[in-house]
Amino acid sequence: TSNAVFGATRNPWNLEKSPGGSSGGSAAALAAGLSPLATTSDGGGSVRGPAAASGLVGYKPTMGAIGRNVLPRWIEFSTQGSTASTVADVVYQAEITHAAALGDFLTLPSHSVNVTPQMPSRVLACRTFRTDVDSDVEENFENTIDALIASGVNVIRVDSPSTNDTIWNWFVISTAELTQSLRHEEHRWDQLSDYVQAQLKFGSTVTTDQFIAAHRKRHEVSAAFDELLGNDAVLLCPTANARAWPAEGPLPTRAGNTDDPMVTLNTPDANFTGHPATSVPMGLDMHGVPCGLQITGPRFGDNLTLGLAAHVERIQPWPLVAPGYTPFSL
Repeated sequence: TSNAVFGATRNPWNLEKSPGGSSGGSAAALAAGLSPLATTSDGGGSVRGPAAASGLVGYKPTMGAIGRNVLPRWIEFSTQGSTASTVADVVYQAEITHAAALGDFLTLPSHSVNVTPQMPSRVLACRTFRTDVDSDVEENFENTIDALIASGVNVIRVDSPSTNDTIWNWFVISTAELTQSLRHEEHRWDQLSDYVQAQLKFGSTVTTDQFIAAHRKRHEVSAAFDELLGNDAVLLCPTANARAWPAEGPLPTRAGNTDDPMVTLNTPDANFTGHPATSVPMGLDMHGVPCGLQITGPRFGDNLTLGLAAHVERIQPWPLVAPGYTPFSL
């Protein structure tokens, strides 16, 4: 989204702010009405984060629903997803892209995951997966829960099934896999952004014991999500805990009253466990930049995340593009 070659991508809602990343360019184009759909990928939130910051719908499927013809740098976590201005457009795209791929050991049978929106039987909500939330983000979250309740949805408050330990172990695995994939280009690492160089530096220090321990943590956290969600519930939380940050970066290391280098996003958890998650707009932060509601569903329950997203879309209508821009048309 921001790099030394092309500079910073700017958010159409507020040009001083970032549209998120790493699919920030796609999200900015959609929010400016340049395209009706975008093919985006998500290894730690790169579909849902930009969708949240740009007033869009972003859908990350159950891991394996979209087969991978080329193995990504983040072998364990990356999947293709869908980003658009409406839930209906995301579903339309998903119906085309859900298919098995030769060679992908995580692939599921073609069209085995239902994406026809369906309301879940249970709606759960937790404040955050991390340590804290900015006040304006939390206000939008609470307002959306109030709107859901007013529409007849019973929202049950629960404790987070995840911990800060989750994102740390996600970071261990993802940086180790990224580092190995770029080892043959080590002599050119100095051309990469400071953020990526820091990931590679850390990934080079990951030990075999740390890597395997992180995988054991995946089993523990995945089981916690599975037990909480069953096969009929979705879990709500803000997509990002921090309000919009500058277009040039860096990512915030503080939300609410807490300093925490990993506080920004609630998105990596669904990559860590493989569960489906959809982000839908839920209001504006103090900078006039959209905030997103993340809806995590049971494994293979993608239709439930999309069903509740469609319901939120109905009770809290949202513009197709940022103010001052014209929706895409042919």
